[in-house]
This record gives sequence, C-alpha cells and structure tokens, in this order.
Amino acid sequence: MKYSSRIFAFGVFIVTALAFAGSLMNGFVGLDDPRHVLDNPNIRGLDPARLRWIFTTWHMGHYHPLTWLSYALDYALWGLDPRGFHLTSLILHAGSAVLVFLSAREILKAALPGRPRLDGCAAAAALFYALHPLRVESVAWVSERRDVLSGLFFFAALLAHLRMAAATGRADARRRRLALHALFAGALLSKAVTVTLPPLLAATASAALRTR
Repeated sequence: MKYSSRIFAFGVFIVTALAFAGSLMNGFVGLDDPRHVLDNPNIRGLDPARLRWIFTTWHMGHYHPLTWLSYALDYALWGLDPRGFHLTSLILHAGSAVLVFLSAREILKAALPGRPRLDGCAAAAALFYALHPLRVESVAWVSERRDVLSGLFFFAALLAHLRMAAATGRADARRRRLALHALFAGALLSKAVTVTLPPLLAATASAALRTR
C-alpha cells in the first residue's frame, strides 16, 4: 500500500476515534448492560467452566461466543471499569472504518483503473459509514459490542475476498480462501446477521466480472 494510502487510512482511524471519544466518559447503561456485564459472573474469568459457558450459551436469546469472549477479555484487563469496555468498542469500530476504506479502495481501483484521487473517495465512503448516526448506539452502548466486533470481521472478510484476485499460485489462493472462511466464521460467531456476507461477496464478484 502506498504511503499516501497509509496516511488516509490513519486519518480515517483518527477521525473516527475522535468522533466517538466522548463515549469513553459513559458509564454502563441500565438496560441490558447489567445482564451482559455487571451482573454476569460468567465473563469474570477465562477458566474452563466460563469458557464452556461462553461457547455454549444462548443467554438473552443470541449465540455470539466471540462477543462474550471479548467481554471476558475486557474484564481481565479493566475489571468493571466502563471506560475500558468503551475503549475496546471504539477501537473495534475505528478499525472497521479502516477496513471499509481499504475495501472501498479495492472496489474503486477495479471499477476505475488508472483514475487518480481514489484514496480520497474511499476515505469519504469509510467516514460516511463510520460517522453515520446509526453507528452511535453500536459504539456507545456496551451491550451492542456484537455490532462493532462482527463489523470488524465482516469488513476484514470482504477485503480478503476483494484481494483474492491478487493471489499468486494455488498455495497462496488456498491460504487467502482459508483466511476468508476464518474471518466469516469470526463474524458469524460475533453476530448471526453477518450471514448476509456471502450474497454480498457474490455481488462484488459479479460486478468485478462486468468491469473486465
């Protein structure tokens, strides 16, 4: 990736982080945060019994073990300090914004080969996603961790798919395909709604074929 693209990616991360920095001052919310974190002894450690709960529970009607695991890791780092939980959500969302930038850049490069200033357009697309009001609840409410965590895996899988064409040889293509499958699994284990990823990948593949 060119130096200028790295600058844009860093800028997307910083702008997104600054936009949501106020969430670090939030406490826990008395809606679902007690059942997810405050009153949930199952995230207060990574011993075998708690890990078994994390990977088998349907607590509150959802199966998202990686989300529970992220809470357990937060607890190991911060205890019950809400600032730590909010910091993790903020970093995950800012990281997702960078992945949107990189994905948009790949799509624009394929659709508009040789065109200049694609980084700026990709950054605008990433910030439109990252700063949209619909993202506020996902970042600022600890109970919505599944949104920002699944988003990170979702956009990482999308980027891996977009870069599949750059594979050099069968072994490299196999590694990239395995990475794509692993990232998709991570998204599904963070929030089930990411089952929508395969149709999106099919759509991007179809669009790529039409531009050739």
